Amino acid sequence: MTIRISSAFPTGNGLVHQVGPHEFVIDRDLRDSTGDRWYWHLRLHSDRDTMVRIRLARPLLIGQFGPVVSTAESRNWLWESPGPDTDFEVPLQGQNVVGLSATMPYGIRELEAFRVELGAAAIWRALTRSESGGNVPLLIVPQPKSKFLVLLTARHHACEAMASYVLEGAVSEFIRLRQAGNHIASQCELVALPIMDLDGVAHGDQGKARKPWDHNRDYGDSSAYRSVSALRDRLTSDGRTVFALDLHTPGLRGAIEEVPYVISSGDPGDEEIAKTFLTKLNSLPGWQNAKSAKPLLFDHAWNSASSRSGQCCSAWLRSRRNTRIALTIEYPNAVDQGVPVTIHRARTFGALLLRTLTAQM
Repeated sequence: MTIRISSAFPTGNGLVHQVGPHEFVIDRDLRDSTGDRWYWHLRLHSDRDTMVRIRLARPLLIGQFGPVVSTAESRNWLWESPGPDTDFEVPLQGQNVVGLSATMPYGIRELEAFRVELGAAAIWRALTRSESGGNVPLLIVPQPKSKFLVLLTARHHACEAMASYVLEGAVSEFIRLRQAGNHIASQCELVALPIMDLDGVAHGDQGKARKPWDHNRDYGDSSAYRSVSALRDRLTSDGRTVFALDLHTPGLRGAIEEVPYVISSGDPGDEEIAKTFLTKLNSLPGWQNAKSAKPLLFDHAWNSASSRSGQCCSAWLRSRRNTRIALTIEYPNAVDQGVPVTIHRARTFGALLLRTLTAQM
């Protein structure tokens, strides 16, 4: 019997050590990131039906419901009830490929499916070329005469895949509102950057805390990454009033990792803006757990001056004269207030974020 485990595919990541005929130890591959990162994504294949045991090289590499198991037909969490982050077993069917990952994967293939889903409702352009020569995707729901610009960004950190599903929900909700004749959506143009770190997503990098800095800490006096420079140039030449959300995800396990939250900086007035946004978000119908969304206030948990290794996207946007709102939003990777994260829940949360944002215009 031959069992193969590989990370050599788009969005793939992982270090594998075989310790028995059907047993492997896996770890995340940090590559050029620093700190204790969590992202991994592997594919398994066996020439015969078998059960494979996976031991995890360190804690916090899976959420409470295990890894995501992907087949040609489905993507599901391995467990129906919470379990430990030490090991798990997964069945393999002969000649079939099974994907295992820390969270729901999202790469260029998923983005292309979203593009097809939107059809003619959105215009797609290239923001710029990435360092590897790929087209950094730019999505526009146009309104040439608009005075207001809704800006959505995601994947400044390559590993934060659930943020892309949140962005999908926000874009789809904006289009729905526009088509329904909503007054605000009809007067705004939406610009979305679904994958700011295109190369990192394609390569399966962690992306967060890259050396010397990552895409979301590249908004200082000058920018090293092409996508960040291109976004800054685009907005500098655009005089419209900006309402922006930068979408992220935290880790996999723990109190702060398993709830959605809005990050409040130490900038004057930013805490009040974050709390106002949350008050409106928590008042909207359509998501049973919305009232559990919280602000992460400055000087709480990791959100302090010690975490500032460079200016982030939201901070740069807030420094601009024509920005009205610029917030960083975190949505969980694995567990949302005790419930397994799903693509549908992430998109629903994105829709609620968009409705909250437009309600303040």
